[in-house]
Amino acid sequence: AGCKGRDAQFELYVAAICRRAGLTPVAREEPDVICHVSGIKFGIAAKRAKNIGSLDDRIKDAADQIRRSQQPGVIAIDTCLALNRENLRIVTPISDQLFGERYRKAFFRFLEEKHDVIQRRVGAGVHGIAFHDMQIRYEPDGSWSLAGLTVFLATARDNQSANEFGSFES
Repeated sequence: AGCKGRDAQFELYVAAICRRAGLTPVAREEPDVICHVSGIKFGIAAKRAKNIGSLDDRIKDAADQIRRSQQPGVIAIDTCLALNRENLRIVTPISDQLFGERYRKAFFRFLEEKHDVIQRRVGAGVHGIAFHDMQIRYEPDGSWSLAGLTVFLATARDNQSANEFGSFES
């Protein structure tokens, strides 16, 4: 398991993002957050992975939680700590565009390596995963900033679920 305070903080963050995106009404209910998209009630299991080894288990736990809720589901997983265990800073000052390109490329390489394991862990019932990651970086102007990246991975096994996830993602 994890730190209850930080877990609750991530659940609140996910709920706030849903509310900001207009996926209302939003509630903190099982699996962790409930939101609505195009008249469909989605359950979101929000998890934090502390290291690469725990990522698979957190995805499986989230998928099980969604199945128990018996509603279309999405996993939201915070990978900040798992992908940067030593909390290293990105100290090379590069443009936002180049930084974004490299950040996305590295993240997609990670997803490509883990794709088969992720699909096995998710099983049926989960429409997709929203991976959320943040890194501290040094800006070209000499300041520090927090750069965030959210990547969606469809895991749906049928067309209806894939379409529902597409609505959620957009």
